[in-house]
Amino acid sequence: MKRSWSRVIPILCVVGLCAAAVTATAADFTVTHGRQVIINRGIQIQSVVLGNDGVHSYPNFTDLTLWRSAGFTTFNFFNQPDSGGSVLARLKPLGQQWGKIWGDPAPSPWPDTCAPPAGAPPLDAADNWGLSGFEHDDAANLADLQWSDERRDQTMAHLCSIASLFRIWNQQFPQALAHTNFCETPGCSNPLVDDDLTTYVQQTQPDILTFDQYPPFSPGVSDYNAWYAAMQKYRLHALAGYTTASGANSGPLPYGQYMRTFRGSYTAETANESFINLQHFASLAFGYTWVSSFIYTAYTPPGQPLYPVLFESGGDGASPAGDQHPNSTVFGFEQHANSQTLNLSNYFKRAVSTGIFYITDSSGSVTPANMFDWTAKSGAIPGVADDYITSITPYTGATANGGVTADSYAHAIVGYFMPLQYLHDYGRAFANGLHFMIVNGNAGGNGTADDHGQWYHVVFDFTGTSDNSLLRLNRTSGQVELVPLVSLGNNQYYLDLYLPGGVGDVFAFWNSSLPVPGMRDKPISVVPIVTTLLP
Repeated sequence: MKRSWSRVIPILCVVGLCAAAVTATAADFTVTHGRQVIINRGIQIQSVVLGNDGVHSYPNFTDLTLWRSAGFTTFNFFNQPDSGGSVLARLKPLGQQWGKIWGDPAPSPWPDTCAPPAGAPPLDAADNWGLSGFEHDDAANLADLQWSDERRDQTMAHLCSIASLFRIWNQQFPQALAHTNFCETPGCSNPLVDDDLTTYVQQTQPDILTFDQYPPFSPGVSDYNAWYAAMQKYRLHALAGYTTASGANSGPLPYGQYMRTFRGSYTAETANESFINLQHFASLAFGYTWVSSFIYTAYTPPGQPLYPVLFESGGDGASPAGDQHPNSTVFGFEQHANSQTLNLSNYFKRAVSTGIFYITDSSGSVTPANMFDWTAKSGAIPGVADDYITSITPYTGATANGGVTADSYAHAIVGYFMPLQYLHDYGRAFANGLHFMIVNGNAGGNGTADDHGQWYHVVFDFTGTSDNSLLRLNRTSGQVELVPLVSLGNNQYYLDLYLPGGVGDVFAFWNSSLPVPGMRDKPISVVPIVTTLLP
């Protein structure tokens, strides 16, 4: 059994960093500026739209309606300013959120004098920094500002300068997330070690932590382990937060990752339904509230051609009609996954991950090094919340009333959550107390998500409580529903749960005699708090 790095309440002590976390019964979690942006803007389901391949450059980005139909929340410009305003002029009347990855991918050295990075656009008459030209006209819908991408060495060598840039962005664009992105793929930009990531968070105090790792479409065991380990790494550092000038903990930061929606050519393998699902639902189970598809349109830099899985041939320069001919199958997978993520989003933007565990596959190979395997009541938080799950067993040939234990099965992920604002989020989090999520990790090979579906026999022991059922937030409707359980006697119950490949469901413990609550998202008036960098 591996060392547990899964719990963040009541004490978080991770990779040399110990930070007290507020217990949910004593007080609310502190809402950081980044988390407030997520609450105001909603969970971010971004897509990177590249403008430098000669075909899909922004003046030629003809089908905004098609892009919007995929269900992304945010149109992200990758280091390519919309200098002609051709896209933003159409986004603005729609109130469409947008973001920008800004910064020379290979900036020349500059001294770390706490001045913003060399080459940054100067402050204009309106004190805008990082935006240019027509971008100023739609600053109100700006949701995300990322400095450069995968620039580990430049970032770590210029922490004070980057911190200054983040503070300027916080002040000028308080409605947007200020951050950078790190690469965790082995051999890519030298992934940050834990101590360096701790230093980065403390010294720059970003609004959100993001990374990319990009597992392949048909992952092997080592790929799953590496991907989950990276997800856990950024989750833990984000939950730990940083120490403010007053000596208090900042509260948990939001965290995000890029999703793999690219391949090496238009004739290469495309992602299957389960793989698209798993990137979304595993992210939610870990508590991620920011995901970005890389990529939406084609990108063909010398020596590293990248092509979206969402489109068929024609988008690589051979034809200017690439945006008009989506790969209807994969495009539909993304539409469906985006839709279900949005249906769960009002819950997850106000939930804090309190535990993440794996149930290994039948071969015992999926064992991420920095995670803990799930056992009975793994999600319990001493003195705060009980976990009533005593077993989760993969079944084969299951029906609504039972089944047979499977001999062969894929891994699963089990996540636990508490409301961010425990005393104030009732109705938004659909139930107070501990929530849990089970995700079928079977990304499979070819075939539909149902071809890689799995039944789970989940047993509960509600001794000492009045609970006898569950609430589920329905991923296809966004509505809260009562889930009756089958009694085994002596306060024990079971549920036979079916999950398609890569899909997960989120639940709360409940008493069936109580009314089923609804979900609501009341508008709230918020003045974003700009943090002050410690000396």
